[in-house]
Amino acid sequence: MSSKYLNQICEVLPDALCILDTKLIIKVINSRFLSIFQQDQNQIHDIPLESAIPWNGNIIKILKAARQVLSHEKKSVEIVDIFSRSDTPPAWYRFVITPIYDKDENSEEVIFGILISAIDITLKYITPSDHTRFSSLINITHEILSYNLIPSHDLHPDRLLKQLVSRLGPALQTEYVSFIEFTNYQGEISSVTEEPLWSLQYGFLIGEPWDGDSPEELKLFNNLILTISETGHSSFNGENAHEIFQRMMMHRDVSEILVLPVCVNTQSTETFGCLVLWDNTHRWTDIDITILQIITDCIGTYMNRIRLETDLARSEEKFKGVIEYIGDMYYLTDKSGALLEISPSMIAALGYMSPENLIGKSMQGLLKDPDIWPLFLSDILTGNGVKD
Repeated sequence: MSSKYLNQICEVLPDALCILDTKLIIKVINSRFLSIFQQDQNQIHDIPLESAIPWNGNIIKILKAARQVLSHEKKSVEIVDIFSRSDTPPAWYRFVITPIYDKDENSEEVIFGILISAIDITLKYITPSDHTRFSSLINITHEILSYNLIPSHDLHPDRLLKQLVSRLGPALQTEYVSFIEFTNYQGEISSVTEEPLWSLQYGFLIGEPWDGDSPEELKLFNNLILTISETGHSSFNGENAHEIFQRMMMHRDVSEILVLPVCVNTQSTETFGCLVLWDNTHRWTDIDITILQIITDCIGTYMNRIRLETDLARSEEKFKGVIEYIGDMYYLTDKSGALLEISPSMIAALGYMSPENLIGKSMQGLLKDPDIWPLFLSDILTGNGVKD
């Protein structure tokens, strides 16, 4: 999943990009980077960079720079080098090698990998701010992906959204970034809340006090979701924006907004809300929009996972409550036979006073005839079930 999203980002960026892990193995690489070294993308994936690219002075310099960044000897390295080919004129490229950060179990930043970008400076030159911006967006995407992929990451969605808007604002130099949250009822948006709201100048602010009972506002957002579900985004200026947005744009002194839905999943039109970027005379590029759509997809996946886990926890609590009052003897084990849940009547039948001394014990060891348990378990796992 991580490589899938990073590949999508790398392919839409204007410069050549390659992402390595800490062992300098290629994890993501785009076609523009490969074209510099005249390589076929189908042949290069999950192998060391030094094995994938022809061994010459160019790649030696890049590998040396990557190791310097990994060892914290340098924060970043810039290399300007010439590539000579027999069939085309020589080309000059500027390579920038920077770290990609993650957080360990102590919430301390560690280097997760290496980002290498290359720009053809024979014909054009991309400013350092562009590289910093793209690098920041990739880091943001990776961090959100890590919350989806690593079970130990249980950041509350509200905190995740606050981190997101406060980092997207500086990365894109956007005047305001906010999340407009929806409450859904029977497939329709029933209430709207803007939280959080972040300002490039002031930091976190109090969001718009939406009137959740206003039919006009609710109709606006229901229609908006139908529109942007087809394109994945909508942009408005002061002339074509709805009156509600126009009022907010005037209050915030901005002239353009970009609205992206945060959906439950990529196949669903059910939304948790919208990520909104507010700015003045901003020209949203296809690259900006594509990366932001990938980020909102990741956020939607994370929020849906948290919702499902919360619903599951509530169901388990209700289930435990039922077990406390059930008259029949009941118990629940894992596949190895270790007890997970047990009813009071079953506890008494086994001669115990409380579940504390039973939970985790093997059911096989509690039976008078332990040889029955493997046969019993086999019938259960094969789907036949046991009636007596």
